[in-house]
Amino acid sequence: MWRVIGCWAAVAALVLGTPGMARGASPAAAVPAAGEIDSPDAIVCQLLSGCPSSEAVAPPTARGGRVTNTRGFSFQEKPAEPPPAPATGRYDLRIGFVFASAELTPADRMRAGAFAAALRDPRIVDRRIRIEGHTDSVGGDSANLDLSRRRARAVGEALVAAGIDGSRLDLEGYGARRPLPDMPADSGANRRVIATLAM
Repeated sequence: MWRVIGCWAAVAALVLGTPGMARGASPAAAVPAAGEIDSPDAIVCQLLSGCPSSEAVAPPTARGGRVTNTRGFSFQEKPAEPPPAPATGRYDLRIGFVFASAELTPADRMRAGAFAAALRDPRIVDRRIRIEGHTDSVGGDSANLDLSRRRARAVGEALVAAGIDGSRLDLEGYGARRPLPDMPADSGANRRVIATLAM
């Protein structure tokens, strides 16, 4: 019987992603590996809705419809295609709060530290940043709104502790009003903090 229980515990650990994770605990509570935290440059590029890649090959220059002859075949050259649309300009700090909590875990503090390093980048050092706190829909609207504001404040305080000028930060709480697309409103994935460049 204990083997069966142990087997189910192992399956649960694989499904949940972390052995021994308590119900309602966030997967972000585990200390992330180095590759799980975005580089400051990657964060800045996402906030700026994309950056040119140093590895990208430049598209061929269009020749305005000139016809090129090659061994009896004629090819009409097309103008270069426009680049794909950039990303949204939003950055998910991937801080997954424990149910009903605004407390940052050590992993959350590491992610906030990487974000603080990105905010020192010369491309955005003079820009204001909006920090948006969100909750799942479990609980009342008033309580969720207050909790989302406390979550935004917790991240703002971590950024200030990492040396970011607090006057650059706009904090906002949305409660459960903006759930993730294709995600149930009561899903724990909605407990998050998003950063955007303020205009």
